[in-house]
Amino acid sequence: MDFIEKRCYKCTSTLPLSYFRRDSSRKDRLSNKCRQCENQAKTARRKADPSARAAQAERNRRFSGIRNAEKLEYVRTYKETTPCADCGFRGTYYCLDFDHTTDVKNFEIGSALGNSRITLEMVKDEMALCELVCAICHRERTHSRGYRRRS
Repeated sequence: MDFIEKRCYKCTSTLPLSYFRRDSSRKDRLSNKCRQCENQAKTARRKADPSARAAQAERNRRFSGIRNAEKLEYVRTYKETTPCADCGFRGTYYCLDFDHTTDVKNFEIGSALGNSRITLEMVKDEMALCELVCAICHRERTHSRGYRRRS
């Protein structure tokens, strides 16, 4: 049986399904409160304790910064201790690139260093799909594969 309307638990109004947010924990996969009632409850919580939101944001920023710094340090150390796979060049971390050797590329490692949703383990897994090469060798590899810059 398909329902096209649902009753809000809070305001007891019968409303179209589009008025309810998704909630995968519920049997019908929709929230038991309409969007308007949920928004009112959220506003009331924020007004009751305005410092809680700022404190949570600060905790998130600190945690993200720690995780990102940890990933950055790991990648820099790896680059500074590993030579170029093609020519053997050993240099500073910014002269070396990760070259994906397979068609599987989940994300760019450099972009992941500032993304707190990507963990160090995910970065290590992605690094396993790559070879470390100096910038010149990386350009040569890319050119020999037939990739051309779009202008």
